[in-house]
Amino acid sequence: MFKYSYIYVIVFLDLISISLIIPVWGTHLRNLGASHFHIALLGSTYSFLQFLSGTPVGALSDRYGRKIVLFVTICICAVAYFLLGCVESFILIVLIRIIQGCLKHSQLLCKTLVNDQVPPDQQTAVYGRMNGFSSLSFVIGPIIGGHLMEKSEGFYSLTCYTSVIFLINALVVWTTVPNITIKKERKSASPFNDLMEVNWKECWPAFSLKMLGAAALFAYFSSVGLAMNEKFNLSPSEAGYTGALQGLTGGSWLYWCFTRAYWW
Repeated sequence: MFKYSYIYVIVFLDLISISLIIPVWGTHLRNLGASHFHIALLGSTYSFLQFLSGTPVGALSDRYGRKIVLFVTICICAVAYFLLGCVESFILIVLIRIIQGCLKHSQLLCKTLVNDQVPPDQQTAVYGRMNGFSSLSFVIGPIIGGHLMEKSEGFYSLTCYTSVIFLINALVVWTTVPNITIKKERKSASPFNDLMEVNWKECWPAFSLKMLGAAALFAYFSSVGLAMNEKFNLSPSEAGYTGALQGLTGGSWLYWCFTRAYWW
């Protein structure tokens, strides 16, 4: 258990920083004058950029090392989240979210660390614990974020706390993660060529399930906070407690139990 604890810490800090903002993100954009369409378009743009940039970021971590790429991307995201609290222009917010969409791949890189560091017979248990810590972050984060949002300059305070957590996570990465590089012969310099090597005929069911699951989660998280505010008139703290309840009862805890993720 403790041998790979640095992975769990990185996962937890990464997601708790995000969970501070998720319940109030849509409400904040509405307060700035954005329409529901603009909010949805912004979220779709972020997700599309995540899809496009995942392969290049993974290839960069193969070449320059997991530690370096993870550290640099987390530091840039820390600055980006701080800037989100400083700007009120929707155009500037879009530009910042583009940067985040291209570089926010901490969870992806943590999974590559598991593949690199953990023996195959232990990977299922490690993934189960990672999901457990992910759920824990979504229990704690929304409650804290909801209460902070109700204070003066609430969203600015949220982004400051988020940025600080990102910087702490960067420090954890720098001091604990081994810098692993993967030597691989490439026919082309383009990392997108790796996609051509995938057996799509055999793997498309798994990819389809992953895509549908991600789309459902995105649709839910991008709208639930705003809906709780506009439809049910919940305060940010009440929305935070609602989000925490979801994290507490999430399927990740069941997954942890079913994979028999013992603490060793």
